[in-house]
Amino acid sequence: MAREQYPSEKAERFQIRLPDGLREEIRSAAERNGRSMNAEIVHRLQSVGSLRDQFAGQALSGFLGNSKSLGLQHYPAEAAGAAYRVADAMIAAREVKP
Repeated sequence: MAREQYPSEKAERFQIRLPDGLREEIRSAAERNGRSMNAEIVHRLQSVGSLRDQFAGQALSGFLGNSKSLGLQHYPAEAAGAAYRVADAMIAAREVKP
C-alpha cells in the first residue's frame, strides 16, 4: 500500500535566483522568526499585498491627508472605493504604450 503524500510533497515548486546576500538575509530572518526559509519567503510574499492594494493605500493616504478639502473624513467606505478606482486607473495607465 502506497503511503499518503505530505502536503509539502503536493505543493507546487518554483525555483528562483536570488541576488547576492538575499539568501543570507532570508535565512537570518527565518531563524529570528522561528520559520523555515520557505515559510519566511511565503510570509513575505503574502504580506506584500497586490500592486492594486499598494496603489489604493497610497491614494487613500493622500485622500485622508486632505480629507477636509475632499470632504471624505466622514465617509471611509466612499474614500476606500475611490482609492481603488484610482488604483485601477493607475494599473490601466501602466498598460498604455507611450
